[in-house]
Amino acid sequence: MNGLEVGSMVLYTTPSGVDLLALVTHIWSPTCVNLVFICDDAGQVARECSVSHASVSAPPGRYWRRPGEARAGE
Repeated sequence: MNGLEVGSMVLYTTPSGVDLLALVTHIWSPTCVNLVFICDDAGQVARECSVSHASVSAPPGRYWRRPGEARAGE
């Protein structure tokens, strides 16, 4: 995941398969990060910890990827 750093914008795919814009807040490894994102129309901020990259995850969700990268299983 070359060039990934804290503050990078990524897509977080929720367990229900919805894509949300997210920011990386911590990098555990090249494929595992912590994220912060807006989860609803009211502006509720949420965090997810130890989220795996799409390349090492299975559908339907709970993974991250860069914009333009394929969803898990594609």
